[in-house]
Amino acid sequence: MDDCDLGHHFPCLTKSETDVCRLILAGKKRSEIGLLLDKTENNVDVTRNHIRKKLNVPTDQDLQKFLINLLIEKEYSKKEEINK
Repeated sequence: MDDCDLGHHFPCLTKSETDVCRLILAGKKRSEIGLLLDKTENNVDVTRNHIRKKLNVPTDQDLQKFLINLLIEKEYSKKEEINK
């Protein structure tokens, strides 16, 4: 999944938040995300919190699983619309 796909699915997110989502979906840990995006781990945590707030993800829910399920849901809904 590339940035364009994520940006399309989550238009409320900034480019930075989309980049973090892409790496979360790829299974990267916050330290790896920080290295890949040249951010501190604290900055990655702040960005993750912004993503959670914008997408209404409870803090006790795994963000990666939530994003995967949300993307599957959006793709399924898209296919349902096409088949109507």
